Amino acid sequence: MVITAITVSKTSIILIIQGILIIGLFTILYFFNKDEENSEPKSVIKKIVGIKQKINEETRQILFDFIKTKLDEIESAVSKFEEFLDVETGYFANYLLSTWESQHTNLFNEIKDKPFEIIQLLDSEIEVIQTFKNCFINGVALRKEFNSRFINSELEKYSVFFSNVENRNLDLQQRIAIITDEDNNLVIAGAGSGKTTTIVGKVNYIIDRYKVNPKEILLISFTNKSASTLVNRINVEGIEAKTFHKFGKDIITIALQAATLLCLRILRTILAVLKN
Repeated sequence: MVITAITVSKTSIILIIQGILIIGLFTILYFFNKDEENSEPKSVIKKIVGIKQKINEETRQILFDFIKTKLDEIESAVSKFEEFLDVETGYFANYLLSTWESQHTNLFNEIKDKPFEIIQLLDSEIEVIQTFKNCFINGVALRKEFNSRFINSELEKYSVFFSNVENRNLDLQQRIAIITDEDNNLVIAGAGSGKTTTIVGKVNYIIDRYKVNPKEILLISFTNKSASTLVNRINVEGIEAKTFHKFGKDIITIALQAATLLCLRILRTILAVLKN
């Protein structure tokens, strides 16, 4: 075995130690800078997310406050529509739907595209808004479906009445014509098919069903004889039937009387001013 002795000076040892320290320092700095590079994008992302969350919260709060101001109006609209869908209220006429829609068109336009489901409203509040939108969008279909149920209900409820109008048992078409209370009802029937009997039934039905004042019912016929016959057959105090000519004459008379009274009032006012 050969042993070789290596002599290392003190200065060399110091240089070696310094070199090791320098390499270690650079290694530490390298990994430190690498961590900083990785953490900087993360920090930026966190800031962006934080700003976005703040903006989203502000937007949510604005929409939340806005919807809250509309809730009473929405609930009132839904309540009114639900009255139309109540059998006790009566036939759901087109006029009622069109009036309801015109009264709430602006409200619908204000909320129709708003994401109200995700702004932390109560479940009951979300439900009433959804109901309002459904009523507005599907009003025609809801009215049609309700009226179908209503007619069937009334056919059963007034079955005894319809079986004895002027001692006659009305057929299904006559009964539906009486129950249907649309804005305009066109009934086409031949001679002797029971048109007058249907009218008699209609008058008595609406007086009983809707408690209408007989004096507020307008009946028009073509001749004085037919008008008189119609009144006698209905036999309800306060009911009056007129011909088209008589009805037109009455309107003109009322208008002239109103105009005359207005002219007299104006003339009196002028005379009073002149005297003073």
